[in-house]
Amino acid sequence: MNIVKFPDTILRTVTEHWDFDNPPVDPVVFEKDLIETMLKHDGIGLAAPQVGLPYRVFTMGWSGAPDEAQAF
Repeated sequence: MNIVKFPDTILRTVTEHWDFDNPPVDPVVFEKDLIETMLKHDGIGLAAPQVGLPYRVFTMGWSGAPDEAQAF
């Protein structure tokens, strides 16, 4: 996944709730990709809009304990 930067309009777009009954993308793959991207850029958090996706999903974690990172 690529991180988008200001002034990309996705960063100012109102995000959509994640539909657990009909997920827009595979949630397991999505979580894995978000976490990998966050850790690759030495982050401690990453939101879906920061990778160009308009969903209310974010990850938290750090490189010292990558197996404990989670998506919310």
